[in-house]
Amino acid sequence: MMHILKQVTTDTGAVLKSCTKQSADAKQLEESMSLMSGMPEAARLSSLLHLTCLLFEEKKISM
Repeated sequence: MMHILKQVTTDTGAVLKSCTKQSADAKQLEESMSLMSGMPEAARLSSLLHLTCLLFEEKKISM
């Protein structure tokens, strides 16, 4: 579980770092969001968060 949490932390940092490079221009913002959604860290982060939520839901139900 610690490995998953470390990976979530790393991927969150990478995604946030890409967000800080965005400007206020709408067109550049749209391009930046498109690039960010294509990042492997963003896809992995989405999957890890989803699976972690499912795990905790299962734990809550079984208790």
